[in-house]
Amino acid sequence: MTFTTAAAILTVTLLFIILKYFEKFGIDNFQGLTANYVTAGICYYFYSQTSVVEFKNFAVQFFPFYLLMGCLFISVFYLTALSSQQNGVSVATIASKMSVVIPVLAGVVLYGENFHSLKILGLILAVLSVYLTSTGDQSSLKNKILLPILVFLGAGLVDSSIKYVQHTVHVGSAGFFSLVFFSAFTAGVLIILFRYLKYNIEIRLKNIAGGIILGVFNFASLYYVIGALEENNNDSGTVYIAVNCGVVLCSVLLSALLFREKLTSRGITGVVIALAAIFVLS
Repeated sequence: MTFTTAAAILTVTLLFIILKYFEKFGIDNFQGLTANYVTAGICYYFYSQTSVVEFKNFAVQFFPFYLLMGCLFISVFYLTALSSQQNGVSVATIASKMSVVIPVLAGVVLYGENFHSLKILGLILAVLSVYLTSTGDQSSLKNKILLPILVFLGAGLVDSSIKYVQHTVHVGSAGFFSLVFFSAFTAGVLIILFRYLKYNIEIRLKNIAGGIILGVFNFASLYYVIGALEENNNDSGTVYIAVNCGVVLCSVLLSALLFREKLTSRGITGVVIALAAIFVLS
């Protein structure tokens, strides 16, 4: 496993942990996520070194694709935050990372990527791992199954859209992602404005501060995921399976350590299988 892949696993895992801390510190999800996206957008804009003229050209050329992606990003992130807080970090992470099936199949169908035996084995192990870990707490899933399902579908679309951009935009993709983040920020501002006018919900500094912290790691996670894709010659299947299994492993262990979320025998079995999947794909 390369440094870039390991960094992708760590930064993505920290996103779920930070979302759980939103609840502990009473941070409003929409305000925090909105601040997160403007932070990530600014980071990506300066990282891309895109000129104002180039940025405007991207805005015209890819409208309304980045706008739709931005709405998808903030919607899925909001659902993930709710699931992390209501179902627990482990279930939210696993529901999200089980979606590896969607971008892997998209890579095979849309881009003709190889579906060799090791990738098939890794995919089977990945799905089995996340299934065993997610069904460790039956009561949680029975009572709140809708959120994990929506996170599963949404996260799969997000990963597939990232792969699409990385595969088609090529030069300037960093500038494109800054547009996606700014679009998500705009959607968040509109929602906050609506909530303020209708429910008189005030904007708090701690919500903005929490969002800025999340935004830095959001930028870092996407940076390393795309870097891992490029290192593996755009083999999205291998990258997504390895990263998702690693995130499942780290999130389960950290949630047990930090939040005292119980790890059942099924969960332990799932973690072991996740390790096996990473070994197969390494």
